Amino acid sequence: MCNTLIKIASAIILVITIILNFFGNLFGIGDIIPTQPKTTEGTSVTQSISEEVSFTEPTTEESTTERITVNPMTRPTSVTAPSATGTTVPTTTRPTTTQETGPRLEQAVQESAVSFGGSGTDSYTGAVAAGDGGFVVCGVTSSTDGSMKNVPDDSWSQSYGYVAKFDKDLNLVWINSVGSEYGAVRVEDVAVLSDSSVVAVGYSSAQDYASDDKFAGSIESFIVRYSADGRLISKKLYGGKALDMFMCVDSLGDGFVVGGKTDSVDGTFADSSESDASKAVLMGFDKNDNILWTRYLAGNYGACIDGISTDAEGNIFVTSVTAASTGGFAAIDGMGSGYLDTAVIKYNSQGELQWSFAVAGSGREDFSAVAADGNGGCVVAGYYELVTTYAPDGTLADIHNCGGIDAVVIRISPDGEKLWQRSVAGFSNDYITDITVVEDGGFAVSGYTSSANRDFALIGNKGETDSFFALITPAGNLADVQGRGGTRKDRSSCVVYGGDGKAFVLGQTTSSDIDFDGMNSHINDTFISLFGDAFTGFVTGYGVTINNS
Repeated sequence: MCNTLIKIASAIILVITIILNFFGNLFGIGDIIPTQPKTTEGTSVTQSISEEVSFTEPTTEESTTERITVNPMTRPTSVTAPSATGTTVPTTTRPTTTQETGPRLEQAVQESAVSFGGSGTDSYTGAVAAGDGGFVVCGVTSSTDGSMKNVPDDSWSQSYGYVAKFDKDLNLVWINSVGSEYGAVRVEDVAVLSDSSVVAVGYSSAQDYASDDKFAGSIESFIVRYSADGRLISKKLYGGKALDMFMCVDSLGDGFVVGGKTDSVDGTFADSSESDASKAVLMGFDKNDNILWTRYLAGNYGACIDGISTDAEGNIFVTSVTAASTGGFAAIDGMGSGYLDTAVIKYNSQGELQWSFAVAGSGREDFSAVAADGNGGCVVAGYYELVTTYAPDGTLADIHNCGGIDAVVIRISPDGEKLWQRSVAGFSNDYITDITVVEDGGFAVSGYTSSANRDFALIGNKGETDSFFALITPAGNLADVQGRGGTRKDRSSCVVYGGDGKAFVLGQTTSSDIDFDGMNSHINDTFISLFGDAFTGFVTGYGVTINNS
């Protein structure tokens, strides 16, 4: 009897020990009852379902054994979770803080904010610095009042695109609309060329956006050009008899480069071949919209050039989010590893391939945001979601998963090698939507989150999703995170650095309280039940501090 009681007591103590240690590690306060670590430095932890679950200590670069205090801007280490099938699951470790010197971002302070939109649904799809401290934006809206009063043609009955310029003080300088009485029109991205003129790209199914040989109901691409003061220079259509979409654009020398996708094998794309799915297409243009060269990328699943960025040397960096693993994607190691992967590809100014890099794992990896870093390499940003595993694998194997969907930034060298990667994440779902370079000090990202802890512990969460703005140093350290939100949905979609320590975040919100008090006054529960959410656009200006020591 005595032995039985001892065994029961021992079992209870063991269970209590495991529970206490689990919560201690989960919240980053160390072992409540210390246990002996089962791993040595430099080895990954794997766990069989039949073994006792072990925990790893937080680490720094200076020491692998000394306990540290976890502050709200860092993450506690994760546990090794046993697999339901009895297979081993690798642990993940939190990123360490890299010591760095030279120019680096330190903090951001919100300085100004304006709303932009009307009583319909308004969104930003692209933004670019104008070179004079201001910026040019594009987007899609169904509003005909507020900021959009007198903007659309009275005959337009569906959503339309717009291109607008703001000065550095968030004053609207000019705005133009791109629409049709026959159907919806989307403007997806915008670029400012070397002569300060503006190029916008998009697509539409409206019949007056179709060339003579188009089938009714198909989708056509277009390019619209404006002078620096907003005067229309030209509008040209590109496509064949099937689906054609221009999704992104950036300046390139005196001209520009456009990315998108096509199903056509005639018209503009007569030099392409039949494919089982949509082909990604990259096209170089001179400043007068004349096509200089075209490149295609196709595989067993649909593909598109989703993001594009160029540098002063004429390097072109593109991203393509796809499940394809054959054809042009077969040569990119890792593609097709999971449900959705991202190909990052570098071309020269003539569209000649330099290298490719896959952000790939067994889950969903969507990294469409890209920015040339000015040194021959680039940074990409987006998010990933675990599907069949407990921890990230493939490209993201050394990233700590915080729970749900996590946002990540990856820096790639001029030769196509990964330099570093870091997450910006909490326990809930986190997304990065855009990234830009901030002089020599690092990178700024925009996104939205439903988390209120870990990297977002200092800003919390005010409602369903909050928009955020984060600064990342050249070495990949998280310098600052700023949030803006109300009790409904708030999402930032674009970020621009205008120079002189000024950054701008653009997004859309359904909130009318807290940080968005007074906006969306037309929205109430009755409106939402009848029409659904209606987003109003906003622009937030930040002052950015760069440490040059």
